[in-house]
Amino acid sequence: MNEVQDLIDDYECIYQGYYLGEDEEIDAVVTACVDRLEEARGTHGTGSGSADVAFPALGLVLMYGHVMHHSAPEVADRTATALRAVAADGAQAPCDHAGHPSDEGLDIGQLEGFPTALELIGDPAAEDVSWDELAIRSCGADSGELSPAEVESRWRCPRALAGFASAAAEAIRPARPADV
Repeated sequence: MNEVQDLIDDYECIYQGYYLGEDEEIDAVVTACVDRLEEARGTHGTGSGSADVAFPALGLVLMYGHVMHHSAPEVADRTATALRAVAADGAQAPCDHAGHPSDEGLDIGQLEGFPTALELIGDPAAEDVSWDELAIRSCGADSGELSPAEVESRWRCPRALAGFASAAAEAIRPARPADV
């Protein structure tokens, strides 16, 4: 799982703005994440909340600020397109959750939880983090009453992925009438 942690570290460094490298090098990390997401969607189908889809989708959402302000136009376009595909995949997925972590949008508190969520999704056997750590950020006031399994279920839900992906795509490249 060293690869997963290395990716999380890269994504978080890009989010925080202290990734060591030029914009082109950072764009290469973003592009590799888009490639990973497209491959996972092709393998697991649309509307999947599988870790293979959730991990790169949330990774792109975490990096959206860099993409929005610093990426080359073609990287930003491709990222927004990939995120819109995830949003479309999950928007109509069946769900009985009362809320999702994406209900709060892309606020700083939510984004600060992404490295933990990525570690838990990418390495379910991670011992130094737990879904309990995300309960407060997960779904509002009732989140303290949620079991770790319910917190995990809400983070992995295709509708949560859709909400985050839609918000990030809109921030990167606002939808034009032809996009909707």
